[in-house]
Amino acid sequence: MNVQTTVPLLRRIVKASITNQIARYAPALYVRLTGQTGRGAEEESIDDVGNYFQDCINDYFEKLGVGQAQRAEFLRDKRILEYGPGDIPGVALLMIAHGADRVACVDRFPLASLTNEIDLVISRAVLEHVNDLPATFQDMYAALKPGGIALHLVDLKSHGLHRDNPLDFLSWPAWLWSLMYSAKGVPNRLRINTYREVVAQSGLEVISLVPTVHALLTDIRTVRPSLARPFLDLPDEDLSWLGFWRVCRKPLTQ
Repeated sequence: MNVQTTVPLLRRIVKASITNQIARYAPALYVRLTGQTGRGAEEESIDDVGNYFQDCINDYFEKLGVGQAQRAEFLRDKRILEYGPGDIPGVALLMIAHGADRVACVDRFPLASLTNEIDLVISRAVLEHVNDLPATFQDMYAALKPGGIALHLVDLKSHGLHRDNPLDFLSWPAWLWSLMYSAKGVPNRLRINTYREVVAQSGLEVISLVPTVHALLTDIRTVRPSLARPFLDLPDEDLSWLGFWRVCRKPLTQ
């Protein structure tokens, strides 16, 4: 590694580590400094925001196999839990507008005490940011009614934190990644193998698990020699998953 690559790398480590401590001890200040909304930093019009939330709703119903004409009946008397709504509860409001009885929203705070109350749990590009995935699924299981559905879109990409290869953000040692990013809500870097294990341990039944995008095999082979220890032994297939839809159900009998 030469000076031209070392200096920018050290600058990134120092900057990321300092801002991580701001996020840890002064989260309100960090949000003001970064302007995070949960939907990215690009400027958005009212139409853009409205279309985004409508697209979310359409995606959820498509995965649930519920047509436009059946939405109101499907949502009648339903209680929904949304993880990670961001700064505007657009999906929650649309679910209520379509007929849901109630929507609870949770975003980087302990889950409200809900036991066997929720018919549908939803999230979009949220689970890759949680600090304790097993605890999140335990909460989810507890909140769902028997037969309740959990529907999640998970984004396993770098969220802009890679350098030359879309997978090279998996090269940072775990301790250094934690030092730089643990309090910021950036990707936890968990791969599809961990999601399989956590869901299996949660007691939820898997209805469907469908990848949304794959990494190129050439990118996987290029980055493999430099992967951090947690990812070294993963097969190419697991490393290739850069996103997925998962639909789970709480068993009717426990």
